[in-house]
Amino acid sequence: MTTHEGPRVVVGVDPSEHAATALDWAADEAQLRGWPLRIVHARGAGAARLAEVSSQHQWDEADRAARTLLDDTERRAREDRPALPVRTDLVDDAPLPGLIGFVRPEDLLVVGSRGHGLVASLVVGSVSQGLAAHAACPVVVVPDRGASLPGAAVVLGVGPDEAADTVAFAFAEAAWRGAPLLAVRAWSLVSAYPGLATASAEERRGRDEAESEQLDGLLSAAREAHPGVAVRTEISEGAPDAPLVSASEDASLPVLGAQREHARFAPPLGRVVQHVLHQAQCPVALVPHT
Repeated sequence: MTTHEGPRVVVGVDPSEHAATALDWAADEAQLRGWPLRIVHARGAGAARLAEVSSQHQWDEADRAARTLLDDTERRAREDRPALPVRTDLVDDAPLPGLIGFVRPEDLLVVGSRGHGLVASLVVGSVSQGLAAHAACPVVVVPDRGASLPGAAVVLGVGPDEAADTVAFAFAEAAWRGAPLLAVRAWSLVSAYPGLATASAEERRGRDEAESEQLDGLLSAAREAHPGVAVRTEISEGAPDAPLVSASEDASLPVLGAQREHARFAPPLGRVVQHVLHQAQCPVALVPHT
């Protein structure tokens, strides 16, 4: 019988530099939270089949390479954090189902923005997007440039019906970091005033005030739970991803709700999340809700 070890920071690794950057961020995050770090390498769904059809020498070489990768990443994680609890796991499955099956809702899953290989290096990886779209726990996608300045603000993107879990996650991140929180909200003229090509300055001020009031209401419970977090709000008109991308230049972590889209042909994470993942200048946290 195994003992439930509580929440963990789980990081998926492969031989790429993208994964090494994600590992460094995950180890720092685990130390910040006081959680154990689990390093997971999903070596492929064909691993069991390889053992059956390959020679013993081929299997031993492949197995040795995978275990060496885990040993090296564990050593790297402990290098400047000797007291950090670290464990490694080798999963005989493809990265997407392997990591989705490994994590629990209370965990934090960390991945690099791109996978291993030339084509994968051109765009935000399909594995990282798939994990963000399907994992049961919050997912942080770490870009190649790694983290931003310590103490920089946590930036929370707040939609009209933002889930309380997303707001609570962002406030907790700010509290752990001793950082301020910037809550951003954008509204569009088309949605606010259907059929109008423009709106007067008075109408725009009224809309800003209404949006600000609604935003304050969505933040109120988390503000009470984290009275030490300094909060600033920002209302803008335009595309909702634009203020998040702009704020990411000086942020420690943008936080968004990962609304799982079910409409035909729609991106699984929604267009705003897709744009932020592609353009953000620092790690991005996606908190699942449906």
